Amino acid sequence: MPLKLKKKGFFVSLIKTIVLTLFLSLVSQNYASAQTVDNPTPTAEDYSTGKVVSDESNFGDYYNKGQFGDWTLRCEKTKDLKDPCHLFQLMLNVDGTPVAEFILNIIEPNGVIIAGATVITPLETLLTAELTIRIGENKAKIYPFSYCIKMGCVARIGLTEDDLTRYRAGIQATVTMVPSRAPNQPENLKLSLKGFTSGYKVLIEN
Repeated sequence: MPLKLKKKGFFVSLIKTIVLTLFLSLVSQNYASAQTVDNPTPTAEDYSTGKVVSDESNFGDYYNKGQFGDWTLRCEKTKDLKDPCHLFQLMLNVDGTPVAEFILNIIEPNGVIIAGATVITPLETLLTAELTIRIGENKAKIYPFSYCIKMGCVARIGLTEDDLTRYRAGIQATVTMVPSRAPNQPENLKLSLKGFTSGYKVLIEN
């Protein structure tokens, strides 16, 4: 290749490089200038002090109103001045694994049934075996299951005055359910009665 052509190509490349460098420098200066104009140094008014998040529950949400031994007074947020509440306990098996729920509700007494309890067990429960509850050394009682929902199978228990007396005087109850996958291996759940008396008193006065 002739020397003149090489020099010519070299100068053309050099000029392109210089032009590109100047162009980028100009763009950078203009951008910095724009940033300075559009985003001036912030003042105190430009900052947010934040908003305190409310701890109030939404309608339909449950919240804990009190703890009585192993029982929780749990209430549902409503539009009413007085939210409906119940006593709640999560029952554990012998391994300490949560298995079922025991919910004590205030109902309209009919002369025999004073309070109502709802026990919710896993969907794998053998319904025909029913639910057994025994308080201390007292004789056990068997309760039928009413239905099953998405969260588990439900047994509705009507508590008489004698039942409540045993719950108040007891230390622990044993709730027995039978898994459908192991019908010959009943599962005993622990229902602590610690705090039941004080919790029930607050529940009926709530």
